[in-house]
Amino acid sequence: GNISFNAASLPSDTTAHIVVIPDLNGCTGPAQSFTIGVNASPTLTILSVNCAPDALSYTVGLSTTGDVVSASDGTVTGGNGLYTVSLIPIDSSTTITATDTTSGCLVQQSVNPPNCNCPAVQPPANPVNAVVCAGAPLPALSVTVGAGETADWYATPLGGTPLLSGNISFTPTGISAPGTYTFYAEARELASNCVSATRTAVTLTIEPLPTLTQPVNLSVCPGEPVNVNFSGSTGAAFFWTNDNIATGLSVSGAGNISFTAQNSGSSAITSVVTVTAALNGCVSLPQSFTITVQALPVVSTIPNQTPCGGTQVSIPLNGTAGAVFNWINSNTNIGLGASGTGSISFTAASVSVTELAVISVTPTAQGCTGTPVQFNISVSPPPIVTPPLSQTVCSGTTLAVGFNGTSGAVFSWTNSNPSVGLAASGTGGFTFTATNTSQMTQVANLVVTPSLNGCSGIPQAFTITVNPRPTFTLGAVTCAPNLLTYSIAVTSNAVNLTSTAGTVTGGGGNFQIVNIPAGNSVVLIASNPVTGCSVQ
Repeated sequence: GNISFNAASLPSDTTAHIVVIPDLNGCTGPAQSFTIGVNASPTLTILSVNCAPDALSYTVGLSTTGDVVSASDGTVTGGNGLYTVSLIPIDSSTTITATDTTSGCLVQQSVNPPNCNCPAVQPPANPVNAVVCAGAPLPALSVTVGAGETADWYATPLGGTPLLSGNISFTPTGISAPGTYTFYAEARELASNCVSATRTAVTLTIEPLPTLTQPVNLSVCPGEPVNVNFSGSTGAAFFWTNDNIATGLSVSGAGNISFTAQNSGSSAITSVVTVTAALNGCVSLPQSFTITVQALPVVSTIPNQTPCGGTQVSIPLNGTAGAVFNWINSNTNIGLGASGTGSISFTAASVSVTELAVISVTPTAQGCTGTPVQFNISVSPPPIVTPPLSQTVCSGTTLAVGFNGTSGAVFSWTNSNPSVGLAASGTGGFTFTATNTSQMTQVANLVVTPSLNGCSGIPQAFTITVNPRPTFTLGAVTCAPNLLTYSIAVTSNAVNLTSTAGTVTGGGGNFQIVNIPAGNSVVLIASNPVTGCSVQ
């Protein structure tokens, strides 16, 4: 607000620098400054008050640092700091004015006429002026007087009603506002009640408490420099205490605060800092504010990922509750964008060669950034297997099957019909003897799947068909009447039957081999032209 005050009486010229800062709705405008110069008042000391010999007038002797002296009654003489005011009517008071014409400042002193019937009573000496801070108990003011004398206290240099009588010590009451208050002690002889011609001024100065601008609360991150600059009354010194040194701030100090915030824990820690301003021996009301050092957020370790091309990839990101996880990707060829926030979910790209990406995840919370954590995503192409050829064989045939495809891949296969003599499943190429003990064609459906580095390729299907071999049974062997040939009866499920000698007749399951020369052995071959299978 506006400034209004009574300039203090100072022993020397003094200049005050005033800074005005406008504030509205929490916003602060540009500061403006100006000065107030207070010139020192000249001194004025009454040295003596004496009655004239005829008791019709009196004379006042004085000293002053002023260069012009005047009086409301009487004649002024003298110079060079020593003056006399004479011929003052005995029934009149006089007001003496000393002026410093250089500064224009003046001082006045009123002198009561002496009681020329009284002995000369010297004014009180050794005034003890007092200075206190606003709000403190008011101290006693005191003077000394001669033997057999006491002091009466007044609010004015002349006249008035005593504030306190008969005591060389006086404690003012009823004042609290900052400023300088002047009281006047008058010496009084106890025996005659004669008083001193002048009163001695005694001052009480109430110094204002220095002001202190309320500091704002701070929230900072570990490792961050913290600087707090205090402001308040011009020339004030600032002193502070801290209730929690774990934040990196010492327990107390003077002046502005500067330190590096610390917090090695997993939760925020707070210092309550209390600061006061001191000026002219007075201390302001304390102001408290907080400095909160947040904990650095963390992200949990993430294992490396090895998805296969074309598969869905989901990677949850965990760590400090409430933290935001920002990530960057070094290789977008894996199918993941260059950057993002939060858990990662994408479909791995179908790649022709293995693609490696380094993912860096940085946690942030409460304005603080934690240490990044890195992990790898390696996307592999799926292995392939060359589609195997389907095969048809006769029972009893030894069959070898091999697989070709991606180098290093494992080829796993399944078989739908183990009755053909092949296991229900296996790995890699195989050799087996085809078996069909039935009279019907047996078909085995096989599926082979390549796998490499945890990735499975496209399965390929093929068949192995095992046809049964025909059977036959030898019947009667009959010699011809002439004993030159013989015949054999054969029953068989074969379509055809051949013999190395003789003639085969019949069909439909019943055959005769006739005209076999006696003494000759024969080899019989039963075959099925549809399946190509035979037996002998």
